[in-house]
Order: sequence, then C-alpha cells, then structure tokens
Amino acid sequence: MLTRVAIFEGAIVADGEDAFFDQVRQRLEPIWRRFPHVLDVRVLRTREADPGAIPVIMVLEMDFPDLGSIRASLASDIKTEAHETTLEVLKPFSGRFFHVITESRSRPPRRSRERLPEFIAGTQRQPGDGPTHTPRADPMQAWSAAAVPFMVTELLGLHADGFAKRLHVRWPLLPDGVDGLALHGLRAAGGTASLRFTRKDDAVESQILASDGIEVIVE
Repeated sequence: MLTRVAIFEGAIVADGEDAFFDQVRQRLEPIWRRFPHVLDVRVLRTREADPGAIPVIMVLEMDFPDLGSIRASLASDIKTEAHETTLEVLKPFSGRFFHVITESRSRPPRRSRERLPEFIAGTQRQPGDGPTHTPRADPMQAWSAAAVPFMVTELLGLHADGFAKRLHVRWPLLPDGVDGLALHGLRAAGGTASLRFTRKDDAVESQILASDGIEVIVE
C-alpha cells in the first residue's frame, strides 16, 4: 500500500482556522473520498509544533493499493474538480502545498482483544485493522468464524466437486510475507487430502502430499 501525502505549509488568516477546516470537511473531504482506487483518506490538523519548525497547518493522507492506482486516480476527472475546489477553499491560506508518496514499513497493529468477532459488520475497513468486534457481546458467539477458512479457500484456489469426488486447485496465491503453507487432513467431497503450497518467484507451486477417497487435480 502507498500513501500520497499533501503537506500544507503556511498560515491561515487570524481566527480563521475553524472556518477553514469546516470547509475542508464539508467540501473537500467528500471529493477526496471519491477518487478512484482510494482506500482511505485522513486529514490531520496541526495542534502543536516544535520551536522553529516549519509552519505546517494541515497534512492530507490518501491510501492507494499501488503506484498505478495513484496515477490512474490523478488522471481522472475528479482530479480537476478537487483542484478547483481546493483553490477556492484555500483562499484564507497563504503559503504552499506539495505532495510526496510514501510506503509504510511498519507492521500493522495487533488487535486489542484476541477473540473472534461476533459478526461481520458493515463498517468502513481501515488498513491494518482486524475484523470489527462487539466488546459487550457474548465472547462465545462467533458468527463470522467461517471468514478465515473461506479466505484460505479463496486464496489457495480450492474448488471441491462433491459429485465427482474431486478437489481442484486453481491459481493459488499466498499473501505477502508468507512463502509456504501446508494443509493436512483437509476434508472435501467425502475424502481427505494434504497439500503444500510454496512460493517460487512470482508463482505459487502446489504439491499433493496425500489423498484418500478424493482425486486432487492441480490446474
């Protein structure tokens, strides 16, 4: 994931900061969130700075999947609308703003509570966040516990044909940071199978370790 950061260096007319940020929230944020491929938008307002620091009043962070997504977003019609509206909102601002593209090198934060979520909620996904949970719900409930095996099934391209007693492996994938994965005693289509998946350059190789009562087909 990449983040395109806009840094606003300068000052706002006296007693005009609250009105300025109201305009940012009401007029600019909805436009920024409409950019194609954008994953998340964060507006940061400076509250305090070190003595002698450059006068940064605001920082805009927009997350994208990759560099191609950023370039496609900047080539869209929304870019023109955003630029024109930004110039209007920035009238009380004197200074300059510039952009940099950053890449996070830190690990995502761990979940604050090690428990399964009660259910899958319709809340906005934030990069690095775990599944939404409800702290006051009964911890024994886990309606979305199937999310993990479903994710693994989709990543590894596992497709079971119960009538033909076959398990198809199609275009498996491994997430970044995972170079190998083994499944032992996988139950599918009335039989069991054990498989190993290994990253090789830009592809993932599939190996059949064992099968009983089911035919495993690697495509």
